Amino acid sequence: MDSNNNNDINSMHINDIRDIPITEALPALKSIAKLYSLKLNRLSDFRIARAIWANSLREIPGIW
Repeated sequence: MDSNNNNDINSMHINDIRDIPITEALPALKSIAKLYSLKLNRLSDFRIARAIWANSLREIPGIW
């Protein structure tokens, strides 16, 4: 990870998601799981939460 990020997960690019340890991503995933009534101990729900989180980090041209 780049030190310029100051470990701020929300400022990361979509390509950096694979480099984030699960311990750093877990708070965001837990929030998403609660919001969408997902259970992170189920693989299918975990994948859904991870996809939602990844999409939330994506930069959309014209908006930023």
